[in-house]
Amino acid sequence: MTICFILRLIILFWSVFHTFVYGNPKYQRIFISARAINFIDTTKHGFRIVLLNSFLEAHLSPTQIPTLFVSAIPLKSGEPLISKVFYPDSIREDKQVYLSDLREQSWYYICIEWENFNRHNETTGTDCRLLRTLDRFGKSADTTVEDVELIDITATTMQFKIRSITNFPMRCVSLLYPFESNLSEYH
Repeated sequence: MTICFILRLIILFWSVFHTFVYGNPKYQRIFISARAINFIDTTKHGFRIVLLNSFLEAHLSPTQIPTLFVSAIPLKSGEPLISKVFYPDSIREDKQVYLSDLREQSWYYICIEWENFNRHNETTGTDCRLLRTLDRFGKSADTTVEDVELIDITATTMQFKIRSITNFPMRCVSLLYPFESNLSEYH
């Protein structure tokens, strides 16, 4: 009888504890898929990133204690990762952020990540692009990559979905030479 009572008490305690810890709507982390980047100007040694007005108003309101992380992840191994942290006071007026000290003529995955806290939630999100810095003559590069979507982030890995277009002109050249043969040589 006492074992049955103790089991019921444990089950009751566990179900109440589970409801408060896992079913509580407070302190949730919500990932938002939203565009943050209006356009990016490339330079020899970095990028000037202009943010969307709608993004600034919706996600970087000073009352939500927002933080903006801007990262340049190199696609070539051995190059350093550049990451900067911004707070809304420094970017709400000019609506742009800068990444510098990058290598020229190198490909980077540029990510804008943000997080903000309101009363009971933490919202996060990312907007990323694949770009190359200019070469020493100021020439840019084109890519067939149309969109890079971040699928999953863990502490040690990032998973991407890359969409590429193949709508570019291709030229195929074939030449026909007159074939002359002396059949008498083979008899």
